[in-house]
Amino acid sequence: RELVGAAAAEAKGWPEQAIAATRAALAFLASEADLARLVLVESRAAGPAVSARFNEAVGEMAPLLRRGRDERPEAARLPDSTEDSTIGSLVSLLQRKVAAGEAAELEDLLPECAELILLPYLGPDQL
Repeated sequence: RELVGAAAAEAKGWPEQAIAATRAALAFLASEADLARLVLVESRAAGPAVSARFNEAVGEMAPLLRRGRDERPEAARLPDSTEDSTIGSLVSLLQRKVAAGEAAELEDLLPECAELILLPYLGPDQL
């Protein structure tokens, strides 16, 4: 959380902050493959308390994403579920990569993650 927050704080605008935070998270998880597996894959089978804590932790990304609604007028009309859907998509993408034994390559997902994050808020013309 602190690592991601610090990376976002160093960037200027919202898109840059979102990408910096994502880059930092991917780099950390790639450098800690066993931890990435524990958090992203094994935690899902660890019972309801661990699953709830995982969901709470990843849900903390929603306010950062929600700030993207200020980037263009159309983004203000996005469904309320946009942030949760985006987070769910990102988590699923990372889980699949880690479950396949490819945690060390998580940083390669930055372009896909950036598109998932930015597209709803900026629109396709700004990517």
